[in-house]
Amino acid sequence: MLTDLGFGPEVGPGDEVRLRTCPILESATTNPDVICSVHHGLVEGIRGALGRDEGTVGLEPFALPGACRLTLPR
Repeated sequence: MLTDLGFGPEVGPGDEVRLRTCPILESATTNPDVICSVHHGLVEGIRGALGRDEGTVGLEPFALPGACRLTLPR
């Protein structure tokens, strides 16, 4: 789903997923608190819809060179 939404996900080490692209990058760099919070909620909603709502989803905007860090509980 993240690929279809334009996030360019890449599996990282452990429970990390690197989001290499952002469908609204310009807005995210200008207003990361708002845009990244919406994206965080989107991921939580997807997990809930899939019945995987246990644990805490983490999203660290611009945490890596060229990527945001998404942490998904197993």
